[in-house]
This record gives sequence, structure tokens and C-alpha cells, in this order.
Amino acid sequence: MRRGRARQLVVVAAQQPRALLCPLTPPPSRAPRQRHTGIPESRDRSRDASAQQQPAAAAAAAAAAMRLSDDDVSASDEEEALSGSVGGSDDEGGSEPGELGEGGPPPAAPQPAAAAGADAAQPEELLLSGELSANAALMQLQLGELLSEVAACRVPGRTAAVQALVGELGSALGRLPAATLAGEADRGVAALLTSWGLNPREVTLQAAPPVAVRLVGSWALGAAAALPGGCVDVAVQLPSGCLHHKDILNYRYHGKRLLYLTALSAHLARHPAFAGATQQLAPLHGDPCRPALLLHLGPRAAAAALKAAGARGGAAAALGDGGVLLRLLPAAGLDAFELPKLAPHRNNVRWVATAAKPAPGGAADGDAAAGGGAAAAAAELAPTPHYNAGVLADVLLLLNQLRLQAAAAAAGPRFVDALLLLKVWAQQSGLASAGVLPPDARACYPAPGGGGGGGAHEAQRPPRGGDSGGGSAAAAALASAAAAQADGFSGALLAHVLAAAVQQAGAGAAVAMSPLQQLRAALTLLADRQAWAKGGLGAPRDAAVPVELRLLAQQEHARPGSDGGIAPAPAAAAGPVAGSVSRDAAKLAAKLAAQLTALPAAPPAAAFRRGFAATLTDGSGHLNLAAGLSRSALALAQASAARALGLLSRSDLEPEAVYGAVFGQAGGLARLFDYWWTVELPSDAAGGVPGDQHPMRLAEAQVEGLVRQALTSRATLVRALRRPPGYAPPGAGAGGALAGGGAAVPRRIVVGAVAAPVACLRVVDVGPPADDAAAAGRFRALWGDKSELRRFPDGKINEAVVWEGVPPGKRHALPDHAVQHLLLRHLPPGSVVQGCATALDPLLHPPPGGGDGGGSSAPRHDPAAEPAWTPAGGPASGGGGGGGGGGAPPSAGVSLGGGAGGGAAADTAASRAADTALDALGKQLRGLADLALKVIAVLPLSAVTRHTACFFPRPHPLAEGAGGGAHAAGVAVPRVLEPIDVMVQLEGSGRMPSDAAAFAKTKAALGVQLAGALAAACGAHVTASEEALEVLWQGFAFRLRLYMDRDQPMLAAAAGAAGGGGRSPAGAHVPLPLLLSRHHGLVAALEAAHAAYGPTVRLAKRWLGLQLLLGPCQVTEEAVELLVGAVFQGPSAAAPPASRVSGLLRFLQLLASHPWSAAPLLVDPSAEVGPDARRALQVEFEARRAAGTLSGLFLAAPYDVHSSRWTAHHPSPAAAHHLVALARAAAEQLAALLLLGPDAAPARARLAAAQQPHGRSGGGGGGGGGGGGGGAAAALRALCVREMAALGAAWRAAVGPSLGGFDAWIVLRREALPFGGRADPLATAQLEQLLKAQRRARRALAAAAGGGGAGARKRRRPDAGGGDVDSDGDRDGGGAGGGGGPGGAAGALQALLAGSGRVDAPKASRAVLRSIPEQVLLTKRVDQLRGELLVGFDPVGRFLAAAAERYGHVALLCGDPLGGFPGVGLKWRAEAFLPGPLRPVHAHGVCELGITAAGGRHVGLVVPNVPQILSELAELGLGLVGEVVLLQ
Repeated sequence: MRRGRARQLVVVAAQQPRALLCPLTPPPSRAPRQRHTGIPESRDRSRDASAQQQPAAAAAAAAAAMRLSDDDVSASDEEEALSGSVGGSDDEGGSEPGELGEGGPPPAAPQPAAAAGADAAQPEELLLSGELSANAALMQLQLGELLSEVAACRVPGRTAAVQALVGELGSALGRLPAATLAGEADRGVAALLTSWGLNPREVTLQAAPPVAVRLVGSWALGAAAALPGGCVDVAVQLPSGCLHHKDILNYRYHGKRLLYLTALSAHLARHPAFAGATQQLAPLHGDPCRPALLLHLGPRAAAAALKAAGARGGAAAALGDGGVLLRLLPAAGLDAFELPKLAPHRNNVRWVATAAKPAPGGAADGDAAAGGGAAAAAAELAPTPHYNAGVLADVLLLLNQLRLQAAAAAAGPRFVDALLLLKVWAQQSGLASAGVLPPDARACYPAPGGGGGGGAHEAQRPPRGGDSGGGSAAAAALASAAAAQADGFSGALLAHVLAAAVQQAGAGAAVAMSPLQQLRAALTLLADRQAWAKGGLGAPRDAAVPVELRLLAQQEHARPGSDGGIAPAPAAAAGPVAGSVSRDAAKLAAKLAAQLTALPAAPPAAAFRRGFAATLTDGSGHLNLAAGLSRSALALAQASAARALGLLSRSDLEPEAVYGAVFGQAGGLARLFDYWWTVELPSDAAGGVPGDQHPMRLAEAQVEGLVRQALTSRATLVRALRRPPGYAPPGAGAGGALAGGGAAVPRRIVVGAVAAPVACLRVVDVGPPADDAAAAGRFRALWGDKSELRRFPDGKINEAVVWEGVPPGKRHALPDHAVQHLLLRHLPPGSVVQGCATALDPLLHPPPGGGDGGGSSAPRHDPAAEPAWTPAGGPASGGGGGGGGGGAPPSAGVSLGGGAGGGAAADTAASRAADTALDALGKQLRGLADLALKVIAVLPLSAVTRHTACFFPRPHPLAEGAGGGAHAAGVAVPRVLEPIDVMVQLEGSGRMPSDAAAFAKTKAALGVQLAGALAAACGAHVTASEEALEVLWQGFAFRLRLYMDRDQPMLAAAAGAAGGGGRSPAGAHVPLPLLLSRHHGLVAALEAAHAAYGPTVRLAKRWLGLQLLLGPCQVTEEAVELLVGAVFQGPSAAAPPASRVSGLLRFLQLLASHPWSAAPLLVDPSAEVGPDARRALQVEFEARRAAGTLSGLFLAAPYDVHSSRWTAHHPSPAAAHHLVALARAAAEQLAALLLLGPDAAPARARLAAAQQPHGRSGGGGGGGGGGGGGGAAAALRALCVREMAALGAAWRAAVGPSLGGFDAWIVLRREALPFGGRADPLATAQLEQLLKAQRRARRALAAAAGGGGAGARKRRRPDAGGGDVDSDGDRDGGGAGGGGGPGGAAGALQALLAGSGRVDAPKASRAVLRSIPEQVLLTKRVDQLRGELLVGFDPVGRFLAAAAERYGHVALLCGDPLGGFPGVGLKWRAEAFLPGPLRPVHAHGVCELGITAAGGRHVGLVVPNVPQILSELAELGLGLVGEVVLLQ
């Protein structure tokens, strides 16, 4: 539903009479709220009856549902005593380590299900119910529109088609032939079994048809979401006769599970209904030991399957163009294994022990522990909670699905909508992944050796909607989805969280709650850190087994040849006495049969708290549904839920803003973290046989823990992004589509951290006190030689880590230093830790003369962008730094952009010097006497004083006070000074003239008096004008703007006298000094509140300058500061950025995602703008849009609600569209680089280009090449050096210039650019490449036409007049620069007809503005040299303004006035080249078309004359313009 329709319904609802605002029907009664344990409270029927008669009962119940206190989460604070072990030897599954037993709370009575309520009310009915405010009603309408878009089950015919496919799949699998499968029959299966520690020869399976094939998951609930990666989950229950009760030991069940999947795959590949399906293995929830079988049925294959199922002809069309993806999930029966032996405190992997114990080889299965010394071995066994939970998940799959459906029915029909909203929120927040990933993204990191799929494998990849890996956006999205799938919230887990939340509220309250209220209840439960810490969350305990599952077991036992579900014991496990074996088998059969009637007692809650980071038990009490969640993933979910709840509770925000922040922001994981590290481990670090978890998961947990220890309170959250390992590409073998190799583990680990804004910049990390010997010893063991004993000013003596030698401008890199030191100390030799905190620093600190190449000598590579290597050598670096044995290279840390070190210190010193000079100047001004009107305030206005200037001016040697001005010999002295604006407020006077012109002259006279007094008092060099006073003071140039309290009335009177008072926008009459002062106050407050705000603004300005979109004619600097302010203070589901990297990424995402043509952007950090003003702002925005006067951006602030200054006219809609496209591309590349590191597509493309025969290999620092290892180790380190160099180049290119798309270029003389030394080397090189390509194309055309010849390729010596020279020394001016041809614009016009023209300006016009010539410095005195200085002179900005005023209707002119870029790009406006009538104001740049109308009369239509326009632009910039190039 569109926004206009939503607002119309809100207005209609507000206008209804009061009688219509009461509920139309009595709400359902509220059942008493129950505790999560499932024990029902006593019911008062009279209270229920009275509640039915009260209209407000539903609202009260919903409000009560929101109040979740500690009483709702009943977890005993006392530790439950764990009794001793039950009988059984080590051979039996589930041996307990230590004294763990099976005691637990008694089963509770099942919670009665509430009757389902009426159908969910439509949004219009909700409006008329009187229970919603206008904002809440608008939110409901928006959520209704969202639900209609994402509810896949509501597509007509889709649910029936899915059910028909699942039915046909069950029929096909029901005819699975009985066979004996061996693990060694296929090499790929054998390799996978070997990687799990199994002997393939000993893994066999008696395959039989499945007991049940059931639709499970979201499609069974009717809550399937149309999100990327969606699939249809189908449970396939293995016959219990195929399994042995000891298969829970040592991954035996996993091996049989895999063999059963191979049997299903081979059978379906031969079945005519599913022969056209593409099959592939995928790890379930990121666990490589629990694969699932994916069946992708394209449109044709789905149509064939539906035809076989007897569906109607057009049923396949309901599935969409992409077909359907079925995910087959193996399940086991309730009578397959003993549930108590799968408790979290039991051990079922024999090589997992607390003491050091050798892991088994490929031929061992762990039964060696059953021999002699079993009692001694048992004492060393450690619990395997994650392994046990994986087996239990298969056993209880169907049971939990049935109970979840019952809970959804009891919660009412709105449960499905609430679940859909919860899924959308979780996926937009980077917490969940909908189903499966595309095949080429399941292993986000390529396997070692560059393993990729073969041709056959590539042909088998199922087609997906959109590019799955071709672009940076797809790569970043897939990386986020992969991390969420391996360590996040699945759809089933979200459904159980929602069910637990509504069950806590009570059955009656749940039925009365709207989807948004149920969502709030789930978010409240997620954000409750105390409840999750207690570990008592879960569904009510229910030991009963549904009848459906008992019938399935009876049907299986009634099959011919069934053994009752108890497979015979292996020969090796049989005891010496046959009678005892039979008695044990009978006892075991009785236990397993009893599990089909009532589930055994659940393990104690303490066992779950000890084994898992997060606990959410199912109704059986045996399975932890959140077993796969890490502590960091839970913490991220809790923080995201708390922020979402805060946004939903804010009444000062518009519903559109809240909806966009909670459900609309899809930046992925990249926008959530502030600091990132990529850790590359040695090839053997993450290998080996899995124990309780996969070795890669253990390595990720170790790295995450070390990073958390390194950062301490610097970070509020640290998370290692878990990557799901991918299976090797399928090959040709007996297993058909599943004949692959082992699982390929990721090569690198990516870690992100949410930083504390202030703590992350501290220099000293204080450790334990010296008198705590144990803690001090651990601290020294952790940090090594970095730890030292220090006495602090308060007298305490503590261990501490001091990061000395880090200047203030580089403190943002301190987290990188801490993490690299600790990881390199404790990780194995050969590890490489890469940080990117300084990756963007080269943008702010260009190398000296970086863009001053003098034509062809401009560097094509930025040396500051080279990664800085820090080898971890020396004995003090611990185990990771010694170089290791076997030729392993030493560990090393890599800092991207680490070469730009000197510029940060110089910027900090210049900023502090400017602040000191301003304070001294203000004190001097306020102390002046003998003035007609005294100075009462001196307020800063410049971006330099609020620390947001892109480049800080350096102290000038000639801008000192009296007696100063000495300069060093041989050092260039700039000729142009950047002024620092200051507002000087004079006291008011009633004797000032009332005439506006006389008032201005009088104020100018006061300025002259002030200048004389200041010069007489301190000898400062002051220049007075009618606009301002220019003061040279302590090395800086200050521009003083006088302000009086009568300035605003005089400005309004002058506008009224000119006849524009009624038509000018409100706020346009505010004097510029006052407006700048208010803007300065807003920005200074943001800069003081957020340490990363200033650096982010600087990077944003630099990025816009590199795109030639920064300046008064495009995006002003004040507008950039407001945009970044919206990033830090706007409504968002993520915390404000705490680093410059995350700040820039969020700034780019804001530019790319905000609907600029549909809504304004209000930056209101202090919430000063009220609701009425916000509505008036929206009305004004829509009025400007309707009138066609809306600019590309509409920015409003509390001091300028009407956007009358910074974005009133600029940028144009075309420029804004270009800006949005550039921002989207840059944000996508940055996100990919953060999430994937060297494996991102931009970095790999750079690496491939560098490895070409003529490519330039990136030279890393000295740390890259260490190690006296062999050839393999040296080659691996050399590859790593090249990868890091390519990664650094990719970072620079991601935020670098994008100069394509322009139609013409105006090349500027470098000597005429005051700030040419700031030019970006990459931008200059890119411009030269464009010009060279144009020259080559022109020479080729001239040669083809016969007009080229040797003259076109004649080499000349470049003159000293500036301009560009080709890299081969060719000055190709097309004749315009020749000695005999006409000069100036006339020569350029002639040359433009050939494609390019060099402008030869007279010598008097070729000013040198870069610096004062050395000869002048030697021959003139200091006072004479001050006359050579130019304060605030901006030739490029003035040229752009004049050119835009004259030809802005024809072309979009883009330049970088402050960045020193030697070029101005022109993009023709398409609408300007439509033939039209002659307009006198544009007659100077048009040419007439000789068009004859049908009647024979001449029609005088004109179009722009491009050569004439370019020649006039060259004449307009005579002396500044060196060449004009028209691209062909």
C-alpha cells in the first residue's frame, strides 16, 4: 500500500464519530499468564466471564504480554545437584565424565492449547477499532504491505504445488530398494568419512525405504518467507532398523546418515519424476558432519514432477521462474537411541578428553577405549554437548515440528504474521539466513590450492535469482548470509523464540495480540540478557509423545523383516556370554519402546548452562534448540533486539523512519562492526578429526577469544564470522551427484568488533594490581614483553600495557596493534593478521607532490597505500614469533595503508595550532578599546575549528605577526592561504541607520576601525573590505565576519525592497554568519559526542572530491557534515559508528538507500523539531516536488528546516542520481572487502592483474619475506605478500575516483592550482589514461582518413607553460598549440574540430599560484612578500561557478576545487540537445538547424554548438585551462 493511501486511511479513522471507535466485537478473554515451566495457574471462571464483557480486556492483556519480568523466566539460582552415573560400560553410548548423572526436574503437566481466534483484522478494521494511534495505524499499514510481499505461502497455488511435490517425493522414496551400502564404495564418500575419524570399510548400512517423508519447517507452519535462499524442508525419517543404539558413538550415526543420503540421491536420480533435479550436498547450519541433500527442480523439472503427482497443468507456474529447492533432512525415530545418553554432560566421542590424548587415525573409530584401562580412560573423557545436540536434533525433528505447529495454533492466526516479521527483521539485521546459500557461496573462502569446481560441477549449479557471486554486492550479501547460517538464528529457532515469548504472555493474551505486539514480545525475550544468562528459557515441559509418531513406529515394526527397531550388535561389541547379551537387549528394547509412550526425564538445567553459550530447550527438555549459537552471536542478537525495541517505542519519530530502520535497512554484517581483522592460519591449523565440534569452529573460537582479551573494554562485542565449510565438487562415481571429496574448510578467519567510541583510543591498558601474584602472572603470560609494572598518579601499582610512540592522529589504529600483538604471540607460526583501521588514511594524507607529476611523471601508484608489515620476530613474541620448525615462515601483522604515517601527526599539530591561534585572537579582539562598538563575542565558523576540514591548513611562514615571517631556504612557500572564518559579534546600538544600504556602509566603517585598532594593538597584518576583515595571525589567515543583532531585520527589509520577500523561502533571510554559527554549534556537538565523526566527515568530503562532486555547485561541505550527522544520530538499527571505516561505509549506504525523490532528510540530533514542524517539512517537500523546483538532495536541520541554504539549488537531480550510483558501488565494494578480505572480488582481480607478465607485483614491507623455510613456505609467504598488496590497492580503488561517463574534459594547468599538491595520484593517473586513449583514437582516425601521417606522431619537447604531456613525450595539441597557429580560444576552437585543443594563454595570464617562486623569495622583503599572498582565492571554484552560470543548462560541470585535481569533467544534459526555439539568453552557444516544415516554411530550431561552448569555456578560464578534450 502506498504511503498516500496509508495517510488517507489515518485521516478517515480520525474523522469517525466516537461511537465507531469502540471495538466492533468483544475481544477474546484473556487466559491467565503462565510461567515457562508449563505449570498452569488456577483459573477464575468468574473473572474470565467478566473479562469478556469489558472492551478494554484485549488491550490490558496485550499490555500485560509486554511486561516480561524475572518471574516469567523461572530458573533456579541454586545449582542442581548432579547425581552419580547410571550403570553401563564404556562401550555403551553416553558415558558420563566425572560425577555427572541424569537427575532433573520432574516432568510438568502439558500446557493446554488455546482455541484459535478469529482471522486477523485488516488494517482498515484496526483503524476503526480505536486501539491504535495515527502513527501506530500507519505502522500497521506498512507492515501489512510488507507481509503481502514476503509471505510466500499466500501466492495462489504455491502451497498446493509444494504439497504435491512433497507427496510425490514420498511416493518415490517409498519405493527405495533394499540394499547394503558400504562407505568405501565411493572415493568421495570415503574421503568424507575419513575426515570424520571413521574407517570407511567399517561403515555399512542396510538401506530401506524411509519411515516417513514429511513437510517440515516454515512451509508446514504456513510461514514461508519469500527471502533470498528460501527452500522447502522435507524430513526423511530413517528406519530404526538401519541404526544401532551404539551408533551415537564416534560419528557412526553421521556415517550411516551420509550413506542413506547417497542411497536417496542415487534412487532419485533414476526416478523419472526427479531425474531432472540438480542434487548437491550442503552442511546443515554450518556443520560439515550433518549434510543435507538439496534437490533443485527448475521450471521444467518441477512441471514433470507435478505431472507425475497428478497436479493440474499450470501448477508449476505458481512456483515461479526459479522453480523450487527441496532440502531433505534426515531424521531418526524416537526409539533409535536412548535419549538420556545424549544429554549435554555425556561423552559420545571417545577421543574428546580433558587430558592430552592422541586423536585417532583414519582407520580408527574410537572403540579402543573399550579394552583394558577403560576405567582410567573414562576419567579423562570430556562432555560433547554440541555433538549430542546434533544427534538429538535429528531424533526430535518430527516431534518438535508437531509441537511447534500446536503452539502456533494456540497463539492464534497472527502468529504466522509475527513470525514473518521476525524473520525479516533478523535477516535485515544480519542475524539469520533464509534457508540455503547458492552453491558457489556455501564456502565463502576458496579451498587451499584455488580449488574450484570442474566443468561438470559448474553445469550442475542451480540457477538462482540474480548474480550469486559476480559482483561485490552479491559477494557481501552472500558472506553475511553464510555467517548467519553457520552461527545465527535459523527459521526454526526464530519460531521457537516467538512461541516461547507468546507462551510467557499467556494463551488468551497471545490470541489478542497483533503481529507487531507478538514481534515486540519476541524482541523483548531476545533482549533479556538476564533470562538468557540463567539458561532456563524453553518451551513448557511435555513428556507425552503424539499419537502420530507412535503410529509411525508401529507401522515400521509391522513391516516384513522388521526387528523391532533394535539392530543386532556388531561382532566386535558382542560379549562372551550370549545370555547376558539377550537380557541386555531385552532391557534396551524395553527402554526404547518406553520412549514412544513417554519421554524420559530431562537433563538438569546446569548441564545446559555448562555446555552451551545459549540455551533454549524444546518441549522434551532434552534438546537445546540454540546449541549452534555462539556467545557473540547471541550478544549481537540481544543488542540488535534492544535497539529495535527502542526504535519501536519512540513516539518522536515518523512511522516511515521507524519502519525503515527496523525492517528496511539491509546493510548486512559489514555495517554492524567498527574494526575488522582477517587472520590467515597455517594450512594445518584447522585440520584434523572433529571432536565435539569441527576443528575450524575451535580455531574460530580461539581467535575470537584472543581478540576479546586483546581489546578488553575497547570493544563491546567481538565476533568471529563462522563460515560454513563447503563440500568438494562432485565427480563421477557410484554416489552419483554426491560423489565428492571431503569438506573444504575456510582458509581465513574474519573477526569484527563493535568498539567503544572513547575506550578504543586509550593508550594504556591497566592490568591487575602487583600484589595479586596469580592474576599478574596470567597477565604477563598473556601479553609477554608488552606488560610492565607501572605506578599510576593515584598511587596504585599495576601491570599495564602501554602503547608508546603512537601519535594522537594514529590512535584509531591502537585496536589493530593490540590484536596483532596478541594473536601473533599465541597463534601458530606462519599466521598472518591483517587489520584495516588505517586502510583509508592515504586519502587524507596524500604523499608530498603526489599529484604534482608534471605531466607524464605523475605517479601511478600511491606508496602510502602499501601495506605495512610487522614481523613477529624475537623470543618475546611467544610461540608464534620464533619462526617455527620445518621451515615455517614467521608470523606477521599487516596494516593496510600503514605507509601514510607522517601526515596524521602534521594534521594534528596544525589543528592544535589553529585552535591556539583562534583563542589568542579572540582574547585580543575582546580586549580592544577605543571602538565605537565593542566586541562581545568571537565565534568560530570554519570546518578547521570543528575538526571536520578535509585538509588542515599548515602554519604559513609569512602569516606571522610583526617581526615574523622567516622561512626555510629551499622550502616551497604557498601563495594562497585558506581562511578560517570567524564571526565577530558587536554590541548593539540604537543609533545605527535604518536604511539597509546605509547600515551596510556603517558596519563596513566599523570594520575599518576594528582593523586599525587590531593592527595598532598587536601589529597584525589586517586587510579590511566591505564583506570581511582578513587577519594574518600566528601563521594562519582569519576571515572576520561582523555581525550585529540588526543584521537579520535589515536583510529581510532589503529582500522586501527588491520585491522577493513574499516568494523567498522561509529561513532565507537569516544572515550567513548567524546561520554558519548555528551550523557550527550543531556539528561541534556531534564531533564532541562521537570521536569518529570528524574523521568520517573528512573521508566523506575527500570521497566526494575524488568523484568531482564536492563544492558550492554540487554538494557543499556543510551538506556533507549534515549527511554524516544523520549517520551518527539518525534512527538506525545499528549503533553509531566508532571508527572512520564504518562511518564512511554507513555514509555511503545512506546516500545509496535514502529515497531522495520521495522524502526529505531531517538531521535533528537534539530532537528540537516537533511533530508539527516535521509535517510542515513534508508538505513543503511535496510542494517543491510538484512545482519542479526540488533539488537532488533535500537536507533540513533545526536551524534550517526549509532547506534554504545548503541544498536549495544544488546538486541537480541528475548529479544526485550519479552520486547515488557511485555511493552504491563504493559501499558494495567496501562491504565485500571487509567481509571477505583478500578473497573479495576486487582484491582477487587486482591480484590476477598483478600476476600478469606485464603486471606490477605489489611489494610488501620487509616483514613479508622472513623465514628460512623451504620452497613451499617461501612460495606461500610470497603469495600472501602479493595478496595483501592487491588488497591494499583494492581498498584504494574502492573509494577512489570514478572518472568514466564524462563527455568532455577541461584540463587545468597544474601551476595555476593553489592546492595541486593534494591531488590524488590514482585520480591523476586515471585522467592521463583517458586522455591518452583519446589521443590514440584521434591519431588512428587521422591515419585512417589520410590526414595523420608523421605530423600527428611528431615528438616535441614539452614547454614550461603547464598542461599535460603524453607518457611518450608527445604534446598532441591537434594544431592548436603550434607556433604558427592562432592561440587562445580561437586556436582551441580549431583544434576541437579534430577532437582536442591545447590552449596557449598569454604570458600575463599564466599565473603561478602553487607557490611563490624561489627567485621572488630571495629578492623581496617579508613585508613585500605578504603582498604576494592571496587569502581565500579559489580559481577552480570561481571557474566552475562562472561556467555553470553560463552553460549549466547544457552540461553538468564537475570538479574538485580543494583537492587539487587538474581537470573539470563535462557531462552533457540529454534534454539540452533536443531541437528547440532560439532563446536570446542562450544565443551565444547554439547553432541553427535547417528544418523545413510540411507547409514549406522554415523552422528555426537550434541545438547547442559543442565546439563553440568548449572554446568559450577555454576563453573563460584563460590562464587556468591548459587543454580542452572532447571525448569521441
